[in-house]
Amino acid sequence: MLSNYRSALITGGSSGIGFKLALRLAELELKLVLVSENQEQLIHAKKSILKQFPRCHVKVMCHDLSDHEAVEDLCVKVKQLDTDIDILVNNAGFATWGNLLDTDHNKERSMMSLMIDGTYTLSRYFISQMVSKDLGCIVNVSSIAAFQPNPTLATYGACKSWIYNWTRSISEELSELGSNVQCIAVCPTPVRTNFQKSASMDDSKLFDSPFTVDPDDVAEGIIKAIKSKRSRVVPVIWLEMAQKVTQRLPESWRIWIGKKMLERKDV
Repeated sequence: MLSNYRSALITGGSSGIGFKLALRLAELELKLVLVSENQEQLIHAKKSILKQFPRCHVKVMCHDLSDHEAVEDLCVKVKQLDTDIDILVNNAGFATWGNLLDTDHNKERSMMSLMIDGTYTLSRYFISQMVSKDLGCIVNVSSIAAFQPNPTLATYGACKSWIYNWTRSISEELSELGSNVQCIAVCPTPVRTNFQKSASMDDSKLFDSPFTVDPDDVAEGIIKAIKSKRSRVVPVIWLEMAQKVTQRLPESWRIWIGKKMLERKDV
């Protein structure tokens, strides 16, 4: 299936999961559009990709996608490019950690704007083009946190739950239309990136657990999902099996387990 695709746009493409996926797609000779709010990281990412794959076409665009006007501006600028986007990866995101009353209100609202409005607006814009061509793939990065309530990570988990359920719904709608366009919900367990630092979670037990994976694992899971036309994936097969078992536990048990994993290391 990947052989039919020629280009990809990746939000949060300058680091972590987005950057590792960009490398995999560059290896497959796709044109890349990387989007991030950090211009310096974007330039570094582009140089790193071209160092490994000199023939790759890489375009970088600096946008803060927590701002709706910036999302609309991105759509306009991408439309001006000389290529259609075959794969859209909504990967950009961040978290706030702590009890609701202790978190920054404005930061949480920005997080919701980025992960909900940003995902919705970009998907809505590109999916109509993909359906008209009967070719394309929307990859929305959700999280294992989407499957249960997450005290001290409440707003982040709720955003990821929205991404998961919305993506699964759109995937079913496309299937009923008989469309070949894919819509994939990616639900990784904790990933070793700059995520924990930006969320001030360095002191959390979460990233010391055996369920933590590397960005390469997630990138590989996404590639496999596209190739196999899956609409849902928990990267790393044994973790997907573990997640299915965990989902059979009472919700109160799952909340307790989640709280223990999110505790500070000194507790």
